[in-house]
Amino acid sequence: MADGSGDTGDTGEEQDFHEDQGDGYDDSNPYLPRTPEAYREAWADLERLWGETMAKALTLDEDRLHESVAGEWSFVQTLRHLAYATDLWVFAVVQAVPDPYDPLDLPFDGYERFPHPIRYERDARPPLADVLALRADRVARVRAFLDELTQEQIESTVEFRSEGWPFNEDFPVGPCLATVVNEEWHHRGYAERDLAVLMRGTA
Repeated sequence: MADGSGDTGDTGEEQDFHEDQGDGYDDSNPYLPRTPEAYREAWADLERLWGETMAKALTLDEDRLHESVAGEWSFVQTLRHLAYATDLWVFAVVQAVPDPYDPLDLPFDGYERFPHPIRYERDARPPLADVLALRADRVARVRAFLDELTQEQIESTVEFRSEGWPFNEDFPVGPCLATVVNEEWHHRGYAERDLAVLMRGTA
């Protein structure tokens, strides 16, 4: 299973996977935003931290950033997955954007077992420039969304209807946004861990 990717196993009960994910808040990272200001501060801090990680990654050759360390996602795959998380939870669920997914988006491993998955190629090797452009676009769009976020929105519920995962459900907005914050935090940790290996040349 790739880092934090949410492999579902093979229970045959697709709904269980979503129900097992909890409420979107995660006590294992420092971000537990509940207010618009807290979301904006968390995102700004994550942008700063990811900027440091990105600067480190870009000292490596592009081919190295497509390499897997210990069977986990490559750096490029990690960025593709974060685009998927944003497209799903912020744009599809919270904002109800029709078909917000980019062809480079990478869902969690095991996603393909659910009905009507989006089209994606897990092991594609897209140009790094394309992935960086997608990443920059999604980060900026989330920042713009959070700049206008209100407490009323956070405490509201959105109706999400889909033929695939996640299934038809009414989602509270706060936990959806918190899920994206969690993804950013955890996957930066995984990226830092694996970049340290790549930079030693021992992957």
